[in-house]
Amino acid sequence: YAFEKFRSYLIMNKSIVYTDHSALEYLFPKKDPKARLLRWILLLQEFDFKVIDTCGAENYAADHLSRLENPYENVFDPKEINETFPLESLNKVAHKDPSTLWFADLANYHARNFIIKGMTSQQKKKFFKDARHYFWDDPYLFRTCADQIIRRCVAGKEATHLLEKNSPFIFSNECIQAFQTLKDKLTEAPILIAPNWDQPFKL
Repeated sequence: YAFEKFRSYLIMNKSIVYTDHSALEYLFPKKDPKARLLRWILLLQEFDFKVIDTCGAENYAADHLSRLENPYENVFDPKEINETFPLESLNKVAHKDPSTLWFADLANYHARNFIIKGMTSQQKKKFFKDARHYFWDDPYLFRTCADQIIRRCVAGKEATHLLEKNSPFIFSNECIQAFQTLKDKLTEAPILIAPNWDQPFKL
């Protein structure tokens, strides 16, 4: 523990370790160590140190510290858990409120290096893999798609609720603007040749 804790101080310096753990002296010459011991051997090989075995009574500092009494050892102060949150936004994040934007987590990460707490390692791995395709240009989040076209992320609901009976669907202003831009791009090229359907034609 001490080597890991004070690694930056000990890494290039020669040191002497006074310990009552005599097994440290025989750790390096051991042949065919188990994986658990091998881990410690690899860690300790990085340091230049000498082990001096001292029994507990001779190791004054450790002996003194181990005999100190903790006055708060048996004191238990029960406190009630405060489950009320002053901000509504905290509750929204916890329950994945439907009004929260689908790209809010990615925007927070790129804008302020903010990551959600409580993600598993697999969720983090997926999040960082997805985040590579996004970039932040204040105040918008953009995505570089597979076809190498950069698209702006817009707020919009998933269309799954359209399958429910009698459910109205309302587009946000950003969605309407995106569809209008798409429509303008698709219809800006003039139609140059069109057949005259009033005249006879060959099949």
